[in-house]
Amino acid sequence: MLAADLGGAVTAHLDVLTTQLTQIIGPGADAGVFITTEPTTTARAVFHAPGRFHDPRYFRDWGQHDIEAHFDAVVELVLRGLRARTGRPPGA
Repeated sequence: MLAADLGGAVTAHLDVLTTQLTQIIGPGADAGVFITTEPTTTARAVFHAPGRFHDPRYFRDWGQHDIEAHFDAVVELVLRGLRARTGRPPGA
């Protein structure tokens, strides 16, 4: 019931977060750091990719001994997917 009552606030908050990510990803693409033709769509995907680590529905998972490694793997996957191909090895 509480979630239904807060639906508008949650949606507005998610819009703010997506806008913030778009403001990072768009200029990054313009500078050649990231690859995307749709910064807003990419921002939504980047937000949702680590959902397991910020969505309260998954709180039971947060206590797993290897949860940090799982998070690191998702972050690495997202960054590798966004990173412009420069011919340099990742992280270089």
